[in-house]
Amino acid sequence: MKKFGTVDAKRLGWEVCVTCLLGILLPVSFAGLPRHEDPTETALKWTATVYRGQNQSSAITRSPNTLFTCMHGLTQGGPIRVVYRGQSYNARVVAKDHANDVAILEIDQDVFTPADFATQDSVSVGSFAMAVGTPHGFTDSVSIGSISAKNRTLPSLPGRVFIQTDTAINPGNSGGALVCIVNGRPKVVGMNARIYSKVRESNGLGFAIPTDVLQAVQ
Repeated sequence: MKKFGTVDAKRLGWEVCVTCLLGILLPVSFAGLPRHEDPTETALKWTATVYRGQNQSSAITRSPNTLFTCMHGLTQGGPIRVVYRGQSYNARVVAKDHANDVAILEIDQDVFTPADFATQDSVSVGSFAMAVGTPHGFTDSVSIGSISAKNRTLPSLPGRVFIQTDTAINPGNSGGALVCIVNGRPKVVGMNARIYSKVRESNGLGFAIPTDVLQAVQ
């Protein structure tokens, strides 16, 4: 029978320890989430793409048949089309808040998985953040970063507050979800709406509309 030398025995001991440790840790993987709950997959179920004219933007599922999106993505005329999980639906605007750049879209079928929402007070500056949407037409895109600031005001939009993030936000991300982990679960804390950039591309200065503003629109 083959015997282990001193070095091999130590190595075997470490392998056993690592294997045991992984067995303990694997059931809880992403920031305290159970192994079966993937925050990225969950966030993608809360995301749709909106088309109107030549404009393409993103949206967040609000209920089985309604979505939040940004008003500035609907400026062109013509029918509104929503693509969700590979299926296309005709949509209409049923509520809007021009001052805060928020619109609610509705379709005739109950097909959406409603998002879970949390306020910006439930996360801290530096918290993990994930932006989901359709930047430049690339559907179901996810970028990650952190919360850079809360209650941020912009000189060009007095009276409004935003969540600032360094998560990559590009044209087409508007209307998509900004997702954080709150009490071990993914939650939408804002709707991506603005970037601060001289070249209209992400440079680490993105801004999301807080969920309390969204949910005030009826």
